[in-house]
Parts: sequence; C-alpha cells; structure tokens
Amino acid sequence: MSDPRQPKATVAPDEVRAQLERIVRSQALAGSDQLKRLLQLVVERALNGHSELLKEYNLGLEVFHRPPDYDPKIDPIVRVQARRLRSKLDEYYASEGVHDSLVIQIPKGAYIPVFAARRSAAPDMQPARRTNSKQRRRMWLAAAGLALLAVVVVVARVAKDSGAAAPEIDRSVAVLPLEMFTEDGSRRHVANQVAEVLTTELAKSRQLRVLSRTTASQYRDPTSSLPEIAKALAVRWVVEGGVGVEGSRAYVKLRVVDSRSDRKVWADVFDCDLSELVTASTRAADSMAAAIIVERGASQH
Repeated sequence: MSDPRQPKATVAPDEVRAQLERIVRSQALAGSDQLKRLLQLVVERALNGHSELLKEYNLGLEVFHRPPDYDPKIDPIVRVQARRLRSKLDEYYASEGVHDSLVIQIPKGAYIPVFAARRSAAPDMQPARRTNSKQRRRMWLAAAGLALLAVVVVVARVAKDSGAAAPEIDRSVAVLPLEMFTEDGSRRHVANQVAEVLTTELAKSRQLRVLSRTTASQYRDPTSSLPEIAKALAVRWVVEGGVGVEGSRAYVKLRVVDSRSDRKVWADVFDCDLSELVTASTRAADSMAAAIIVERGASQH
C-alpha cells in the first residue's frame, strides 16, 4: 500500500527538479534565501521518499539553524516562513510561471509538497483560450482598479474620521540602543554590534519597516516611557535589552514589546562566545520577525 503522505507520482522527478530550479531562480524568490532553502529541502525529501521527516521541528533545525532545544510552540518561524513560501509560489505562478506545465504547491497545514502537471488545451481550442485569457485579464484589472480605489477611499475616511494610525506604523520596528550590564565601557562596541545585526536582519523582512540605527540611537538614555518613545518614533514594535561581557563570553537579554499594549510578545536570553555573537544575534532577529508577523496577523482578525 502506498504511503498517503507521499506526493502523487504524476510527474517524473527530473521534471520536478527542473521546475524547482526555475522557481528558485525566479524574481518571486529573489533575495529570499531562507525560502529557497525551505523549498529545496521539502521537494528533495519528498522526491527521495522521506516525507515523514518534513516536520516543523526538523525544518527548524535544518533550514533555520535552530538549536536542539528549539520549541516550535514558542518560536513560530517555520510556520511563518511556510506561509510566506506559499504566497511566493502563488505569486510566481500568477506571473513568471503562468505558462509552466508543472505546479509545485505546499498545502496548508503541512510541509509536504504536491506536484501536478497542468492540462493543455486541444490545438483547436488555443485561440479561444488566449482570447478568453485576455478578456479575463482585462476584467480582472478593471475589478482590481475599482477595489483599490475603494480601499483608498475607505482608508482615507477612517484616518480622517478616527485618527487611525497609518498601516506603516503597524509594521514599523525600532531597535533601541542596548544597555551594558557590565561596567567596562570599553566593551560598548559589543552592544552596538548586536543592535546593528538585529536592525540589519529585521530589515530583510519585506513585511516589516525598520527604523535606522541613527534615528533609534537618540534614545540611548531614555527618560520617557516605552509607549512614549514608540509614539515619537511612529513605530508599534520596540526591541530593547542589554549585553554583558566577561572575558570572551557575551550575555545577551532581548525582548520585543508591543507599544499599543506595553506587552512583551517575544523575549530571549542567550550566552555565547564572542566569536558566535553575530550568528546568535541573527537567529534572534529571525525569531523576533516571526513573532511580530504572527502578532500582527492575530491583531488584524
């Protein structure tokens, strides 16, 4: 009996790998190295008959380099990135891949890909199909234009009538200067390095808008409350914390606060060698971004 978890063998593995290569090289995934790694791993595992290994925990370790004690319930990065990947695949097949004969999909609720060949119309049906396609495209563009106009009108009216915050604020993040937990002022550059890495890595997410270090640095010694700082910077999410250095080791404590509720939505503490500080900070930024995106999604429903 065949394993129901395996993708249906509707196409040859070589065709799937060729299609995978087209998607990885596409503009839809340009600059998204993590999404490329995720897609490549799940496709190869499925083709090699190891779909049972496509679990959230395993993907967290192999694709996103989480430590062995990684807990998917606390760190949702795999779910968030899988959601982004599904969106990117839809984007690809609606643009560059609109005429591709093979479709690679990752159904919601799982990480096992499905491969399916598109059916081609009979030769005598091709002209009509092209005509219908153009008509549908014109109708879609017209409908999209009307929908966009309606959205603009509604947003403008809401902003005018209720003073609602602009959508940009809802996805805006500021990484405040980190405190030094040790008295050795000569190690201040370590805290600055962590803040720089967090700012840079968070900015790689297209779903977030991250303030520059220059703008955020004015609050190195804040006298205002965190909600007041967030309001002044026009951001919703604030990253704060501190760094301690002892010998060749660094102790880092970080948290993300939702300024609307003054509530922590993410927090972590890690102790590492100074040579591993950039890697550890990068992982922390990935986890922060995932948590913020999940919180934004929850608050919009």
